[in-house]
Amino acid sequence: MVLHLIDTLATPAYMLSVREIVRLLRSTWSKENPPQTRGYPTEAGGYVMPQTLTEEMVIERLGGAALLVIDEIGVGFGSEAELVQLFDVLDLRYRNELPTVLLSNSQASEIKHVLGDRLYDRLREGSIAKACTWPSYRGEFSRLQGQKAA
Repeated sequence: MVLHLIDTLATPAYMLSVREIVRLLRSTWSKENPPQTRGYPTEAGGYVMPQTLTEEMVIERLGGAALLVIDEIGVGFGSEAELVQLFDVLDLRYRNELPTVLLSNSQASEIKHVLGDRLYDRLREGSIAKACTWPSYRGEFSRLQGQKAA
């Protein structure tokens, strides 16, 4: 979905993990300690180093993209500050009525507990939950890649 929007429609779209979003936002706080990250994605598919951006710019870019796919929901929420940062992005997307895809290995009830009632209600409005109940393909993919190389 993300690549289609970028490549075919030249539309900004991103796929980031929750931890990447938090790191991107936090990287704007300090110029003395460059972040250990690949940078901030641009519409052209490249990256701008986060220290050149403000926190508001990151929130606006992610909150205004045509599509945002967030992976690893339920992983990495170690503090209330992380949840507040994610809320800022997702609330802006909600207000802009833009599609957001959340990916998680957690059950819906666990996701609600992690995100909290306010954010979960925003995401639930107009959304569709799809349970992917098949086993993980990661190990199989690695095995097949090894066979191709041989």
